[in-house]
Amino acid sequence: MAQQYLHGSSEKERMRLLHQAKLIAHRIYRNIVIPAKSKVLEVGSGNGAQTELLLEKYPQIRLTCIDSNAEQIADAQKRFELKHKDIQLIAADLMDHRPKEQYDLIFFCWTLEHISEPLKALQHCFRLLKPGGSIILNEVFNHSFYINPTTQEIDNYWKAFNLLQTKSGGDPNIGVKLGRLLNLSGYQNIKLLSDGFHTSSEQAAVTKDMILYWRDLLMSAAELLIQSNAIKEDLPDKIFQQMSQIADDPKAIFFYQFIQAHAEKPL
Repeated sequence: MAQQYLHGSSEKERMRLLHQAKLIAHRIYRNIVIPAKSKVLEVGSGNGAQTELLLEKYPQIRLTCIDSNAEQIADAQKRFELKHKDIQLIAADLMDHRPKEQYDLIFFCWTLEHISEPLKALQHCFRLLKPGGSIILNEVFNHSFYINPTTQEIDNYWKAFNLLQTKSGGDPNIGVKLGRLLNLSGYQNIKLLSDGFHTSSEQAAVTKDMILYWRDLLMSAAELLIQSNAIKEDLPDKIFQQMSQIADDPKAIFFYQFIQAHAEKPL
């Protein structure tokens, strides 16, 4: 069900994901409580960027991680399985996952945007949950992205980035659709939280960090965008330079919102 991953799977991408996870962890986890001994499934765990935070913040959970990329699962196994006995890492498609025991909680973080049939994925997760179990999703709303000052080249690159994800079967605005998708899948007690970043000169250091992080996020898709003839070869270098300059601008503004959804399977 997963579409081609827009950002690649290089060592540089692994480091970017680890940096991203730590940079915005305070936003992701401040409204999440996972009881000790909970049996948790992390969907789309990749190289373990969020896995590391889950184990750090909730050390007593029993964690299963699933991802269709066997190479990234193997990388995560090297780092986690020897240190954490209550973790299982599986290289498989979510739809093929048939555990012997249902889960207390299922966790998504920047994953549903890369799944070509999100409704079927959520319906399958519904079957994997115990009655009364919970699902938590953190998903993108790329339409909200705004920086100032900007350039026409940055705007064009961002449009190409999102268009390629859509053409590949993903959804760069899946966050605002979570309520409807969860309702259609049978979940109840659905809660939607809008969160994100709105910074400018009053938080100059945070503004710079976010713009530089977003610069690196855009660069992570450069190779695939060029291969797909979505952009010209010289555009990534221009974007890198322009966003680096904007990050140093004391008048720069950064804005982005994501959506976190909490829901339950009826008893």
